[in-house]
Amino acid sequence: MVDGIPVLKKLHIDCEACAFEKQHRDEFPIVKDRKHRDTLELLHTDLCGPMQTRLLGGVYYFIIFVDDCTRFTWVYFLR
Repeated sequence: MVDGIPVLKKLHIDCEACAFEKQHRDEFPIVKDRKHRDTLELLHTDLCGPMQTRLLGGVYYFIIFVDDCTRFTWVYFLR
């Protein structure tokens, strides 16, 4: 337990807008043909940095590429 945090009581609010917001919705339909079939047709990428501490070889950045078809991943370190 954490000291100093007030204990909140649960309040029952009978509000039409609140009830509407909490309604369940159906899940999105699954599309089976969504995955691209050809290699390098769709790449996902992410750039991370600058790091406060240098990484391998003294680099501050790295970038990741992921092929959507093969899920093959490349990582490049940038100075």
